[in-house]
Amino acid sequence: MNSIWELKELGATQTPLFLFTFELAAGQQERWCTHRVEVDGATWTARVVSHNLFEMRSDSDEGIDSLSRLSVTLANADSYCSQIERNLGWKGVWVTVRFLFFDLKNGSPASESTVIFRGVANSPDEITESTLRLTITNRMNFQRMLLPEVRIQRRCPWKFPVTPEQRTEATTGGARGKYSPFYRCGYSPDGEGGAGNLDGTTPYASCDYTRPQCVQRGMFSRDENASATGRFGGIEFVPLRCWSEATATRLTTPPRWSRTRGAITTSFLSSTAPAGSPHPSYSPETTAT
Repeated sequence: MNSIWELKELGATQTPLFLFTFELAAGQQERWCTHRVEVDGATWTARVVSHNLFEMRSDSDEGIDSLSRLSVTLANADSYCSQIERNLGWKGVWVTVRFLFFDLKNGSPASESTVIFRGVANSPDEITESTLRLTITNRMNFQRMLLPEVRIQRRCPWKFPVTPEQRTEATTGGARGKYSPFYRCGYSPDGEGGAGNLDGTTPYASCDYTRPQCVQRGMFSRDENASATGRFGGIEFVPLRCWSEATATRLTTPPRWSRTRGAITTSFLSSTAPAGSPHPSYSPETTAT
């Protein structure tokens, strides 16, 4: 078997193919290509209608020999791709693309395969009766980075544990430690060393991620056992020098923040004097958010 670098120099070579592997949220893998082929004991079915991988070139606009975004169109006449979007969702699916030369006449690879692209899929750009088009962002594309990591919003961004297994993971983080999606919430009133309030005799089964429900579940500041929690991740504060039309007051000093594993405490001085007053009287106010 010749290498890719040897075959690409030939005047007439075998068919170049791209093998797409989609890793869905449920752990399921879908292997698709423009042709039905078998490589390394796995089968890639023919579902890829078109893609822009052949546009990859050296000295590209991005300054590297790669693509920052990949567009792929999948056959959807049987609505199989639409079912994936409805049940699992395409957003966040890991995608790996491998390249090789394939002998379609004999049904065998003509070269080894190599990974040329890894990325994360976005929500479908277009879904029709016959096709579904996806945009996949390169994992090495720095334009994907979100700063800050958690968006500024009033609702809590932490994932609420629903099942006993998730509440156990919320206590210590389980195998993933502090990177567990339930660790920052930490609601686990029925577990050893856990925190939070019970709904009568049983744990709460849901949360709408607002401050009142966080207080009700004992995760805002302290629970019913007087254990310190402070896990609310939403941000509620008045911006600097923000006027309130109702009271004609303004803030004249920057807010001071403190965070304890998801909770933010903001303390500031507010001016209760009307606008234009040369010597406003200040009163300290503290808002726990």
